[in-house]
Amino acid sequence: MKKRWFAVIAALGLLAFLLIELRFLPLYSLWDDESIAVLYAQSVRATGDTTVIRGHNIVAYRNGIQNSSDFKNRYDPPFQSYFLAPFVKGAFESVPEDPFSLRIPFLTLGFLSLFLIYRRLGKLNLPAPLIAQFACLTIGLSPLLLYSIQV
Repeated sequence: MKKRWFAVIAALGLLAFLLIELRFLPLYSLWDDESIAVLYAQSVRATGDTTVIRGHNIVAYRNGIQNSSDFKNRYDPPFQSYFLAPFVKGAFESVPEDPFSLRIPFLTLGFLSLFLIYRRLGKLNLPAPLIAQFACLTIGLSPLLLYSIQV
């Protein structure tokens, strides 16, 4: 009986998190790190690598600290660029990117990670108040959620 209540509460918490995040996901333009990730994802889609040359421009975030001598980004781990590459449009299309379509893959990963964490916590036989505190902290400290409730 106790595990069933935990599953119901965890499912309701995850559903509330997902609905709030989906509501505010497309409202704001891409932030600094998101736009850099999109530029490198466009490079991956166009060339297969995280090249910093974008047409007639060079992506030189923080005076080019991320750029290597062969004009590749070897400073950041490339997972986000390769993961986001199928979701970006072509490098030189005139239609701008939609923030919702660019943020939804990472929201999906975050949601799945929360689901896996709650599932694992349910198997550890921890006291219910401790699990509830952890759930409130993880959902409550989501950066997009914190930003969206300010408006």
